[in-house]
Order: sequence, then C-alpha cells, then structure tokens
Amino acid sequence: MRSAWRIELPGCPLRVYHADTDAAGVAHHSAYLRWFERARADWLAAAGFSARRLDVEYGVAFAVVHVSLNYRRPAELDDDLAIHGFATIGARGVVVADQTVSRGEEILAQCDIKLACVSIRNRTLAPLPAPLRSALVDAHIE
Repeated sequence: MRSAWRIELPGCPLRVYHADTDAAGVAHHSAYLRWFERARADWLAAAGFSARRLDVEYGVAFAVVHVSLNYRRPAELDDDLAIHGFATIGARGVVVADQTVSRGEEILAQCDIKLACVSIRNRTLAPLPAPLRSALVDAHIE
C-alpha cells in the first residue's frame, strides 16, 4: 500500500477587499493565510467533508503544525486572484498542502502548510476518518 497520495486542489477564485489591505491598498501579510485556509476548507467541503461534519460525525479537525510562506509580489485592493495547489496525504493523519496565490499567470505567494488531523476531544493526533481518506485517495494524481 502506498504511504502518500498527491492530489491537485481545485482552483479557488478570490477578490482583494478593503478588509484584506493596509491603508495603502496592499494586501496585509496575514490575509494570505486566511485565503489559503479558505481554499483548503472549500476543497474539503466540496469533497463532502466540511469542518462541521468532521467535528460532529468524526470528532476531528485539522490543526496547522507548520507554515512556510514566501511572498513574491504584493496583492492589491480589487485584484482578482486565484489559489491553486496540491495536497499530499501522508500517513498518520498528516496532510501537506503546497499552495500558490496568483494574479493571472503571476504567482504572488507560495505556501507550504503541514496539517495534522487531531481528535477534538483530547487534542492528540488522530487518523484521517476512513471515508475522508477514501475520498482523497480516489482523487489522487500520479
């Protein structure tokens, strides 16, 4: 059996709003983390596994354990952007997401995020729920 599966995440369009920017109309560095989180949450929800469902039915959530974010160019007020990326589903409930935010063909930032599936009750590492793991493995790419 394979120990890791790589999955292409569907594109997630977004627009830069005032709440995302500083007084000069440049996206604040913290906005990028929210955008990457939103894209991952939308991807899981589209696969049928919203955060609420993971909590209520399986008693798990994803916790960020490591982030590496490289800013290349600033996003600005009213920019139309897109989040793209890949997720690697590893052993023991660990998911690594490699995501980019771009304006057209120009990559503005790239982020590697390591997530751990954790038990909500005792805050310890938990295996991915079998139905989620099956759905993700079925979506893998070579």
